[in-house]
Amino acid sequence: MPRIARDPDALKAHAVAEARALMREGGPDAVKARVIAAKLGVSVGTIYNLFGQLGELVRQLNGQVYDELYAAVTDGLEAAKAEGADVTGQMVALSRAYLRFVAENSGLWGGVLAYNRANRDAPPVWYRKKELALLGVIAETISAFPGAEDEARRDIATRALWAAVHGIVTISVAGGGLIAPEDEVQAQIELVVTSVARRLAADAQ
Repeated sequence: MPRIARDPDALKAHAVAEARALMREGGPDAVKARVIAAKLGVSVGTIYNLFGQLGELVRQLNGQVYDELYAAVTDGLEAAKAEGADVTGQMVALSRAYLRFVAENSGLWGGVLAYNRANRDAPPVWYRKKELALLGVIAETISAFPGAEDEARRDIATRALWAAVHGIVTISVAGGGLIAPEDEVQAQIELVVTSVARRLAADAQ
């Protein structure tokens, strides 16, 4: 593909797309520079010239996954609002959208988690913003809970809720998707959400 090879931006996009296919099928261990290079018809050195290191290519892919997850949870939230759900119902809908996305994209999301665990250094600003955007959706929704007016209390509730839902989803999803009945996982999520809502309301009294 000589035309693509002369266009670094197009070649980068193609490399990320190939990494995505590999990650989806085989997880993070399947993403190798030599495999991507062979699929694109370029040298391994070209891949490293474009991204500096394989980790940067993976980070570009992870950025796409964050964007897609953000879109999924906000779509779920907006649908709940349109149906007239109260704030607890909205948070449940947001969490269910997260579960559904991860179940349908377990290989990709597993790649994000593996990368973040392996790279403890401060990420670039653009990458951190994508991570914080997800917390921002939760914080904005929680801000409507009775008792969440206090910023410090809201911040604690946001992080606790994210950690709990993330943990439930992570242990419920394996390579091929959900390893537990979806209604059971959703019931766990709903229990956590309603518990946080009740605690905020109680603390405010």
